[in-house]
Amino acid sequence: GIVITDLNGKILASCEIEYEASLPKKITYDWQEEDRSLVLEFKNPIMNKQLSKNLWQMPNYSPKVNMGEE
Repeated sequence: GIVITDLNGKILASCEIEYEASLPKKITYDWQEEDRSLVLEFKNPIMNKQLSKNLWQMPNYSPKVNMGEE
């Protein structure tokens, strides 16, 4: 895992990656300073697979939240 601290040693964020063979199986990210966490679980991951370009288009739904503006 990885831990990010301030200059006083207080933990601000941490991340842990669990692997199955050489591929990530689960990523747990905890941002203590903001009281937020994110868990990504990968089922049957595949490396270097060709993906359709329409998978990268923004879906048409509302409300839209731009996390970069928060």
